[in-house]
Amino acid sequence: MRSVFLICRSNIRRSRYLIILAVLAAGLLAVVFFGGRSMGKADALSGVSVGVIDHDKSAVSEDMVRYMEERLQMRVLASEGENAFRELKSELLDCRISVILEIPEGFEEALLAGRAPEITMTGLDDYENAAFTESYLENYLSRTAMLARAAGGDREKLAALLEEAKEGGRAIRIHNGSRVDVQKAADEGGFALMSGFFAMIGGGLSLFTGLMILEDKQNGTFKRMQGSNVKPRDYVAGTTLGGISIAVWMVAGVLALLWVTGADLNIPLWIVGVLYLEWMLFNMGFQMMTAHLVKSSWVHITICVGFVSITNILGGAFFPLGDNVLARFSALTPSYYLMETVYGFQNDPGYACGRNLLILLLMTVLTYLIAAVAFVRKED
Repeated sequence: MRSVFLICRSNIRRSRYLIILAVLAAGLLAVVFFGGRSMGKADALSGVSVGVIDHDKSAVSEDMVRYMEERLQMRVLASEGENAFRELKSELLDCRISVILEIPEGFEEALLAGRAPEITMTGLDDYENAAFTESYLENYLSRTAMLARAAGGDREKLAALLEEAKEGGRAIRIHNGSRVDVQKAADEGGFALMSGFFAMIGGGLSLFTGLMILEDKQNGTFKRMQGSNVKPRDYVAGTTLGGISIAVWMVAGVLALLWVTGADLNIPLWIVGVLYLEWMLFNMGFQMMTAHLVKSSWVHITICVGFVSITNILGGAFFPLGDNVLARFSALTPSYYLMETVYGFQNDPGYACGRNLLILLLMTVLTYLIAAVAFVRKED
């Protein structure tokens, strides 16, 4: 046990500058998370295209179209005339728009009279976008109905209140019961993107573990340890503990970010922590294994960088592979089980991740066993 502690302390002291890199890596992952979340939210909003037929031509109907374009960033295709529905139906069948909205005559009058006007919505099988559109329109109508009551049936006063709301920049938020939660989708998208970058950055941070072993081999420290009473398990354990104690800074930073932001990920934070730490353990085991089997630092760097880059692409770290030729080989890569767990929880909050964690653990144990065997192998 004393040997494990000494090796661990020595590695931490030699690589203390990596703590700064780990903190900076956590900061970079935070930037990736917020960037991915912003892009996910923008895609969720601007990804919806709607066709609009305005039969009312009132201040309220014009304000609703403006709301969809400016607030929701939807792509609105307006059409008029007798053939308006036929033209938009053609766009709908070609999947250029998600739904067709028909604003009826008397739309504004109904609101001023305290009645709930009905908007005709025509769609195909794009239930998600249709539900998204209907959810936001319900909120818009709820807000506008309150303004209509405040106007007391006065059309000009209602127009003034709509203009005031527009200039005030009051956004309409989704109610808790909405069927489509854009913020949740954005959080999940940011987390998936961050996990992909974590797979790459984690492999890069672990690279220094192998370089330290190669340094020991070059300056003779490694041979002296082989000839001493240091057991293979002590060397492997001490090196691992030294590396993981530095990696913890990065993982802790990521977990703190997710906790502070209150991101809705569908996956418990403790599972994220276990998954990320297990990923770091695998990478350190792979680095130790490679460093024991090669003699050159450049060969080690080439192998490890190539392995991390290729396996992350094959494993779907940066994009889901779907059903293609590459996907058939993805199960052979460790990053597949990292990302499969992330995507699995996003699709199902009750996702059983035990299999993925077990396979990743077995891959990790294999690398450590090879590293231990290589440790006792005498150098030529």
